[in-house]
Amino acid sequence: MTGIYRHLTSYGDPEFSQYMRRAFLASAGFDGADLQRPVVGIADTSSDYNPCHRQMPELVAAVKRGVLQAGGLPLAFPTTSLHEILISPTSMLYRNPLPDEEKSSQWRKDCEGLWHSAA
Repeated sequence: MTGIYRHLTSYGDPEFSQYMRRAFLASAGFDGADLQRPVVGIADTSSDYNPCHRQMPELVAAVKRGVLQAGGLPLAFPTTSLHEILISPTSMLYRNPLPDEEKSSQWRKDCEGLWHSAA
């Protein structure tokens, strides 16, 4: 299974789980064809605290267009945005746990692919 039908939330009835996913995503503007596409998660590091990532909304929009053109279903999700100027004592303390957060977000969200900027 691909798309939103992989690793369903367990409500005791798989068909109900599929219905819930379809209903919520339909309310967000996705149609049946969209829901058959493989899900590509987009880790969005946008943050008002991080002026270094001020271009991220435009970059995420461009990545979404590319994923759609390639046949995927792009779904952005927020993730930790490391910055140096407004964090104390230093962002170096958080750089090692960041990849673990990304991997666990990809697993929890059941993405078949993941995009994350190296910025």
